[in-house]
Amino acid sequence: MAKKNDSVTTVDQASATGEKVVQGEPLDGTLVPVGADRRMIVRDDLDAITSYDEALAILEAHGITPVDAALILADEWRPVVKDDLVNVPFIVVDVKTSWGDFGPFVTCRAVAPTLGNSAQAIKIRFSDGSSGIYEQLRRLKDKYGIDGVGLRCERGLVKSTYTLRNDEGEPILNEKGMEQKGTTYYFSTERAAITSG
Repeated sequence: MAKKNDSVTTVDQASATGEKVVQGEPLDGTLVPVGADRRMIVRDDLDAITSYDEALAILEAHGITPVDAALILADEWRPVVKDDLVNVPFIVVDVKTSWGDFGPFVTCRAVAPTLGNSAQAIKIRFSDGSSGIYEQLRRLKDKYGIDGVGLRCERGLVKSTYTLRNDEGEPILNEKGMEQKGTTYYFSTERAAITSG
């Protein structure tokens, strides 16, 4: 069994003495607090689970209190549909470029004022890998050396809808014979209307 002292046990300590490592202890040498609230669940208990309620009961019997994932893993940056940002002002505060199944794309984090109140804000995030937003940010980086952080879009996004076409330039039809449409979103370059008052 792994050697234990009053406060911690490590797998490395057990390995150094040639002792057997007990099931459930970490295999990376990290420290594990020793105490009643950190008892390990044996495999037989896990195999005996047949319902959600039993799983909760076994966890609680071993001193583990289930925690709501929505409370501890929730992202305060709310994912939004780009269509909801058409004509909605926001400022970009973070841009991250990643690679996906269809090539590179960007994830933008932005802050938008709540309806009619610029003193309050909503934290939002959206992604794009198209010839619209992604391409605008790529050109911005090439031309000015900036990644889009601080980009203020007083009129939010612009939506462009078009007919999808094949290599011969003919419209692509769906199963009902209707033309298929595509949509690209761009950062609006228009400024907000000036109002007197």
